[in-house]
Amino acid sequence: MLTIGALLGMAAHIEGKASMILDMSGLAQKGGAVLSHVRLSEHTADVTCSRIVTGTADLVMAADEVVAAAKETITLCESSRTVGVINTHVIPTADFILNRDFNFQSRKVNSVLETALRKDSSFFDFTKPAEALLGDSIATNIMMLGYAYQKGLLPLSAKAIEQAIEVNGVAIKMNTQAFQLGPSRRRRSGAAGRR
Repeated sequence: MLTIGALLGMAAHIEGKASMILDMSGLAQKGGAVLSHVRLSEHTADVTCSRIVTGTADLVMAADEVVAAAKETITLCESSRTVGVINTHVIPTADFILNRDFNFQSRKVNSVLETALRKDSSFFDFTKPAEALLGDSIATNIMMLGYAYQKGLLPLSAKAIEQAIEVNGVAIKMNTQAFQLGPSRRRRSGAAGRR
């Protein structure tokens, strides 16, 4: 998710737009959650605070439903405003390692998200097509970015995002393909959407 924030910031810069990013990644090195606040605007004057405040998020992109349902994320959402693009792929937690029969309570987590997000939010296992089409689950987040772009949820052009991927210089071919597959894969199959 840190890469997504950096790509969006660079794409905004390429288009001459304002951006501000706040990465909350303290425990990420120990397997903890990562949360990035990304603000984008046409004008610098509109981007005065890096932190998204309670109930003002326009979009939540979550690679992990459990992190999306955490208090730090849910408080940013408003059910009439916030659209979600949520990866439903189950990611094992430490409890699962200690107890192989651990109950993820995915239905409960999903219910929390459905209540907090707009009805047109998308819940889909983006990890499966990332692994099947690109051979690496690391492409999941960029595929989600492509999907969010295709849904019109990003105020940036595809060209600027693809240029940002090139400037980033990491796995350019795979990331560009993942971004392009996000929209084209979903549009053809209609696979994403509410469960």
